[in-house]
Amino acid sequence: MAKVLQINLQRCRLALDLLLARNRDYGADIVLVSEQYHSVSGPNWLCDPSGTAAIWVPELGRFSVKDNGSRDGIVWASTPAVSFVSCYFTPNEPIADFRKRVDDLERVIRHLEGEIVIGGDFNAKSIVWSMEYSDTRGNELLDMMESLDLVIVNRGNTPTFRRCGVRDSILDLTFATQRIAGVISDWVVLEKYTASDHQYISYSVHNLEGKPRTVPERRMERIGWKVSRIDEGAFQKAVSDKIVTSPDLSVKSREDVERLVGRLMDAIVAGCDASMPRRSAGSRRKPVYWWTDEIALLRTECLRLRRKALRSRKRSTGQQRNDEYKAAKKRLVMAIKASKERRWKAICKEVDDDLWGNGYRIVTQKFVGRSPVAPMEPHVMEKIVQTLFPEHEERVYTQSVVSDDECPRFSAAELRNVIGCFKGGKAPGPDGIPVEVYKVLMKQHGQLLLDTYNACIRAGVFPKRWKLQRLVLLDKGKGSAYTSSSYRPLCMLDVGGKIFESLIRNRLRKEVADVGGLAGNQHGFRPSRSTIGAISEALSFTRRAWMESSDPPSVYNDDI
Repeated sequence: MAKVLQINLQRCRLALDLLLARNRDYGADIVLVSEQYHSVSGPNWLCDPSGTAAIWVPELGRFSVKDNGSRDGIVWASTPAVSFVSCYFTPNEPIADFRKRVDDLERVIRHLEGEIVIGGDFNAKSIVWSMEYSDTRGNELLDMMESLDLVIVNRGNTPTFRRCGVRDSILDLTFATQRIAGVISDWVVLEKYTASDHQYISYSVHNLEGKPRTVPERRMERIGWKVSRIDEGAFQKAVSDKIVTSPDLSVKSREDVERLVGRLMDAIVAGCDASMPRRSAGSRRKPVYWWTDEIALLRTECLRLRRKALRSRKRSTGQQRNDEYKAAKKRLVMAIKASKERRWKAICKEVDDDLWGNGYRIVTQKFVGRSPVAPMEPHVMEKIVQTLFPEHEERVYTQSVVSDDECPRFSAAELRNVIGCFKGGKAPGPDGIPVEVYKVLMKQHGQLLLDTYNACIRAGVFPKRWKLQRLVLLDKGKGSAYTSSSYRPLCMLDVGGKIFESLIRNRLRKEVADVGGLAGNQHGFRPSRSTIGAISEALSFTRRAWMESSDPPSVYNDDI
């Protein structure tokens, strides 16, 4: 199910601010906009060339836009299930120009495949959508709808346009192909303050069977914990209560090691649950950074005074009520402007302490590509994942127990050094346990953690649970959303396994160094080295060869 919102913003900055701030109250997944304040930049805004029609997808992660396009006053976006078209036809054009716009819209609709929903401000009147009379524009629009077998979706006679001193009208329309029109429900004109003379229109588009999808909302999974609120005392006590005996270092079989590691991880999870609240995947619709309770009260006051002004427009108090409303609207504009300036200055100061905090997130929203998690049909996702991660023949490893002479046990100093090298604030693996928890665990239960790692290395086992990865597909922002080449896979491992891997890697580096070390021109997988050094060496070699020989050197580059 998709929830749709329609609105004409009348190029009003305040109307745009209120839409961006309060969409979480309306719950819209797609917003069809007419006369936006300006052509908003960003991957979730699609605008027409004239800047009079737009489609806003508040959360791209809920919809995969497979195609989009625009003409003057018309913009469309196609999802796998339905295409949405947003329109604005100005009332200031002669009827000949209006007919051209209707023809453009007809060509767009004929070009689109499947089911279509069209919404916008057409500035046309017809008795079909409960106006008192039909004008030429309304008749032209009806002729186009009949030729395409489209159905008007507007319900009732609630005006969508209200202005003091002007007669109420129904100018904002919704129409759709017959099949999808049958599953559009809850079409309503909302009595909310918009700062525009137009009202919000809200409705829901269900699947073609007429029933909501099994999972209409993204499941709010409880992922990890709020580490900033950890009670270290409660954490240590919960771990102690869960594990009363030290790990048995004499275990040899994989099954015993897996149980040993499982017991440790269960204790850590119990400690986390006892010492800090769980964090969810986050609300799909968060308030904008500048929203305050004061602004909310001023918005409510504007709505109250606007209603009074509309009711009093034919009375002697009409002008007074209208002036009161304008003064309240001005106060709201000034409050939003002041809040934006104040909060932005505070965020700029926060950047000095937290480079990747709110300031970073707000700014990067302007540059990111499509959503990193674009929903799609299960078989499409499965095909992409199989292409990125092709199956290979399972390798059979022979497990062998390692003696302390062959591989000395890890020391507490090694473990402290490894954990200290991990930076906080990183996304955890499937278990949701961040490195900050391991740093707290080391203060009182470091030996427990160390014994578990030593049991693993002694038995020659890397636990299966630490091989599981959480996959996120990062969209490259180019190419089709249905091909694997459009995504960069990011696989996140549990921190517990990454610590074990680092302990082993440090030992291997020491062993390699003891027998002569790596070649001097080896730059990959080495600390303090990168491909920049390799490129620099290649350039230096080329320059020397050029200077020492009259023949131009040939350079072959194979993944430097």
